[in-house]
Amino acid sequence: MIAFFAAAFGDIALDAAVDKGFDEAPLEEHQGLAAATIIIFSIITLVQTYSMWRGRSLAGTKAVMMFVATLVGLGFLIATAYHGGQLVYEIGVNVTPVKP
Repeated sequence: MIAFFAAAFGDIALDAAVDKGFDEAPLEEHQGLAAATIIIFSIITLVQTYSMWRGRSLAGTKAVMMFVATLVGLGFLIATAYHGGQLVYEIGVNVTPVKP
């Protein structure tokens, strides 16, 4: 749920950055990584919720698949955070004035 709020505020920040003259390409790359992260963890959450609701165990191969999916999601989360940090600390998006 928090990820959806982060995405909404990220869209607002993206619009503000573009209006200030920042290049849109790195912003959209970060947005794409964030969207993939949200999708991966939403699917994991839905599978776990459905499994608990139906009283089914995620054991054996299913548990391994969930673990791998979680690792993939974690990789996307780290990449998204790293890229977002670069937007702020390297490019200065919404922190420093645009350099011509």
